[in-house]
Amino acid sequence: MAHSSTSLPWVEKYRPSSMEDMAQQGSSLKTISTLIESGRLPHLLFYGPPGTGKTTAVQAIIRRLFGSLCESNVLEVCLFGPNRLRQLNASDERGIDVVRNQIKSFVSSRNMFRDSNCSLKIVILDEADAMTNAAQDALRRIIEKYVQHARFFIICNDIGKVSGAIQSRCMLFRFAPLLPEQMMHRLEHVIESEKLTVTSDGKTAILNLSAGDMRKVFNILQVSLFCSFHGKSASASFAIIDEAVVCKCCGVPNSSQICMLLEKLLNSDYFVSYSYLRDMIREKGYCTLDIIRTLSEILLGYDLPPLIFSHLIERLAYLEFSASSGIPECIQIANLVGSFQAARTLL
Repeated sequence: MAHSSTSLPWVEKYRPSSMEDMAQQGSSLKTISTLIESGRLPHLLFYGPPGTGKTTAVQAIIRRLFGSLCESNVLEVCLFGPNRLRQLNASDERGIDVVRNQIKSFVSSRNMFRDSNCSLKIVILDEADAMTNAAQDALRRIIEKYVQHARFFIICNDIGKVSGAIQSRCMLFRFAPLLPEQMMHRLEHVIESEKLTVTSDGKTAILNLSAGDMRKVFNILQVSLFCSFHGKSASASFAIIDEAVVCKCCGVPNSSQICMLLEKLLNSDYFVSYSYLRDMIREKGYCTLDIIRTLSEILLGYDLPPLIFSHLIERLAYLEFSASSGIPECIQIANLVGSFQAARTLL
């Protein structure tokens, strides 16, 4: 059943539909556009962190190649258009039988189209870094054998898990995390289209929390809208999305809370600081890792002696690594407070 655009999640509603709409990765797509126009499209391997436009870019390329014939099926998992395009999720079907049977059967079957672009058959292999080594070896041989009429568009997050043999047979494009100014353009477009009221600090909070992931920008903005109603009419015209709303709906401390914590850590003794931080985490349900990361950002704006500043940044980097490794929360809190107490002795 088709869904109206109003019922779609914003991450899909505002997904770029053409290569021209993806200005954030413009240099890579400009190169690919030139290759398409020249009729020399190679196998492609897109790699980079989530939310940087890899899958969207592939879908835009498919539309450029095949036009409206695959437009209505662009989000289908198995088939894009009539008998020409197959998309597999490698993490779901990562066995060698999938490569030998499904992919080989698809690329070896005859194609009814004979013009220059439509004659190509396309295999989109997403999450290729989850494939087994045996499956990658089998894929390499298929890529070689059917290069005359098939192209492989391979997508992954960690290129180090894709074999060198496959990499060498593809043109590689790295999709870097998006810069705040690149995401701001799309964010403001959605805000204007949805007639939202978002404060300047609210926009900054969304961009900071997204960490270069455009999908997170859309998701955070949409969730923040519903968090901002506070019993008012469920209409965007009544909603004001500021930093406090964004941080509350994401379950992270806002800048004013972190500034108050930082003042405690810098000026109070160990037990007062420890109790304040412990209670803050228990009452608000914050994650220690989020507190450490936000502390690092806020600390950059503080005027501290160079020796103390370098000590704290180094310790916070270590604490972030420790928190990511599953160290018990009580130890994380003690370590964080102790780092600031040690910094005070450097005065």
